[in-house]
Amino acid sequence: MATFLLAAALALTAVPAPAAPAAINGAFPYEMTIEKLPNGLQVVVVPLPESGLMAYYTLVRVGSRNEVEKGKSGFAHFFEHMMFRGTRQYPAEVRDAFLKRIGADDNGFTTEDFTCYTVFGANTQMDELVKIEADRFKNLEYSKSQFKTEAGAIAGEYNKNFSDPTEQMDEKMLAAAFTQHTYRHTVIGYKEDIKAMPNAYDYSRQFFKRWYTPDNTTLVIAGDVDAAEISTLVKKYYGDWKGKTAEVKILPEPAQTKERRVDMTWDTETSPRILVSYHTPAQDLAKSDSAAQDVLGSLLLGEASKLHRELVLEKGLVEGLANFTRDHRDPHLFYYLVVLKDEKDRAAVLSAIDKEIASMAAGNVDEKLLADVKSRAKYGVLTGLETPEDVASTIAVVAGASGDPRAIEKLLAQLEAVTAADVSAFAKKYLVSENRTVVNLASKGGAK
Repeated sequence: MATFLLAAALALTAVPAPAAPAAINGAFPYEMTIEKLPNGLQVVVVPLPESGLMAYYTLVRVGSRNEVEKGKSGFAHFFEHMMFRGTRQYPAEVRDAFLKRIGADDNGFTTEDFTCYTVFGANTQMDELVKIEADRFKNLEYSKSQFKTEAGAIAGEYNKNFSDPTEQMDEKMLAAAFTQHTYRHTVIGYKEDIKAMPNAYDYSRQFFKRWYTPDNTTLVIAGDVDAAEISTLVKKYYGDWKGKTAEVKILPEPAQTKERRVDMTWDTETSPRILVSYHTPAQDLAKSDSAAQDVLGSLLLGEASKLHRELVLEKGLVEGLANFTRDHRDPHLFYYLVVLKDEKDRAAVLSAIDKEIASMAAGNVDEKLLADVKSRAKYGVLTGLETPEDVASTIAVVAGASGDPRAIEKLLAQLEAVTAADVSAFAKKYLVSENRTVVNLASKGGAK
């Protein structure tokens, strides 16, 4: 998907969507100012007057993609945790008390391509907020004992996540589909690397210095704020931030020339599953591939699709169909998950999906369904820009992959322009057997 938000919109294709508000016409509906400081820090401000609220997002373009050293996966996600440890001037408890005082919530999330830190609350003390956030990113401080404590917490998170069969399938999928590129490990990292993490305190400091730099960071501030005031505050508190982002060699993934398969068995009773992926291009705002990939998942497996009607509603062979595709900085995957009701139907279900893909590749794309998917996706994105938090998250997520805060406008334009021929050409070029990796999961205890 082009963004997490587009994905959510594209998932809702069961009925035709109403038209987007005429005043919006597909463009980003608010004024956006973009400024770059001499140290490379990019600042995006979107004023939304009279709400009394603000969203303050800090986007750092470092994710699991950047983890090139052997044995050091998981550090981008690790810093999502460590960034809440505070500094000498503003220890964690002082920062937490300030956020509570202004009624603000904070959080963070990590992807393959970026890490994002979020603050959302009242706009009453912007000077202090900018000062505290700038100090956090310039002067993060944590002891070896704090480091080891957090590394242990991440090990617990890994164990919790991978008690889910689908999470383990995803890990196997990435390891099989990618042989060179760092996308071959999950965002949380390899289990053995997480186990070794408590002994890598010195490396963690190097990682922070490499990637948490002004030229690798974008502030996205939306809400009841004044752009000129924000500019002054950011220059005051971030202007002395120094550092240059590291340059590392990320190996390109060779073209896949033969189908790859992984068979797994789950020890306890669970529904059998199929996870299938195809290598697809990186995000390119100048081409139609991103938009074609976005709509293809819904056309193929969405609630209004032929396959959903046949496999879920009519024949009852499948508990669920889902598409997990998101644009990336480098070539990644278009992939889908099937949750079966019975193991005996595995081959028949996969064959039905292959047949529908081949039909699309041959030019058989439902024009009416395509129009409905595009309309709902566009409407879903534009009507999801109601609050400062909505606006900031949309800009941050799109900029995380593209580097361009205005990419949302280009993505919406691409979505509007994508044709049935574009979808067909994409399926014909990329959704072919030699470009495919399949992970099958069966249960020792049989299906639920």
